[in-house]
Amino acid sequence: MIKANLLLSAPFIKINACIIGYGIWIIFSQSQVITHTIQVPVCFYKIAENQEIIAPDMINIIISAQRKILQKFDAYNSAIHLDASILDLGNNHIMLGKENLFLPDEINLVNLIPSHLQIQLQKTE
Repeated sequence: MIKANLLLSAPFIKINACIIGYGIWIIFSQSQVITHTIQVPVCFYKIAENQEIIAPDMINIIISAQRKILQKFDAYNSAIHLDASILDLGNNHIMLGKENLFLPDEINLVNLIPSHLQIQLQKTE
């Protein structure tokens, strides 16, 4: 008789309802598509030893994917990769795209801010 009263008591029902509701929320929220903004560094490769590059250090990227995929993605090890061998001496304007950022196929690149970079290539002495 005491066990039956315990199972039908209001606090027991409320606690179970909260636990079940939280479990359902967790299950459905993992497949929800979310958008995340992060700062990534701009990295150059194939730089000649006698050249210096003047460019922004960081840009913002906006990515979107399912919550469970973005939780596993290590966004802070991402970077924009640019080939310095294609740059001319002086001012260069580079349009950034998804090809400059190595992202898994499940993650979509929404925007790059700024999407164009002004890069200055100078000879060092």
